[in-house]
Amino acid sequence: MKRGFTIRDNKIIADEDRVHYQVVKYLKLRWPKVLFHTDSAGELMFESQRMRQGKLNHSGISFPDLQILDARGGFLGLLIEMKREGENLYNSAGLFKNEHLSRQNATLKALTDRNYLAVFAKGFDAIRKVIDDYMALPPTKISKPKKK
Repeated sequence: MKRGFTIRDNKIIADEDRVHYQVVKYLKLRWPKVLFHTDSAGELMFESQRMRQGKLNHSGISFPDLQILDARGGFLGLLIEMKREGENLYNSAGLFKNEHLSRQNATLKALTDRNYLAVFAKGFDAIRKVIDDYMALPPTKISKPKKK
């Protein structure tokens, strides 16, 4: 089996870092002019390192994996928390299965409250569909402040 993949229920599943790579390649080919940022470097850090760095580098929340800075459909941008295909986010009680996912969900909600489309998406195909559906929306008209 190639690195970056696992087998689950007789299906080959791309690991999250492989999904990041696929999404970046797709964005560059399909939407070459879109401004975006993705950072899977957090995957390579220990939780303690991530927490220390996080306190220094941003406002206290962890931003989603993919940020598309293109205002469409009344939204200011698209932010996606990327997961590998088939990843279960919830426990048997229907709650997020760990504190990390709960924090990610709180971030998505905070971004949604600020007029961004912010979602979880699992696997390359689902992420691609979210991106394509978003990019098909009409541009959001934003009035710029008048120069003084």
